[in-house]
Amino acid sequence: MKKALLALYALTVSSPALAGTAGSGPPINVLVTQGGPMLFDLPNNRSGAPACATQATRFAIPSNTDWGKAMISIILSAQAAGKQVFINGTGNCSTWGDSEGVDYVMISN
Repeated sequence: MKKALLALYALTVSSPALAGTAGSGPPINVLVTQGGPMLFDLPNNRSGAPACATQATRFAIPSNTDWGKAMISIILSAQAAGKQVFINGTGNCSTWGDSEGVDYVMISN
């Protein structure tokens, strides 16, 4: 868990080379399902969404992995602080059928 959090921290403080994010904005409409993923929307349009992502602004993060829990923590922290996040999607909807999965999360200071 600590390694995952350190990796996420490194993403938040480094590299403008992280380009081509799938979406950005303050996370809204956050929903965690029982035994399932966390779903959330970003209010801004995104680019490159896969065809399976019929919910145009929604992303899904698995809640049953350490990496997913770390990303959920970042999303909830950003929402509580009113910060924007930048999301890069996985290009598929394997976490939740109509919402793109999340590859990485970056919070904006």
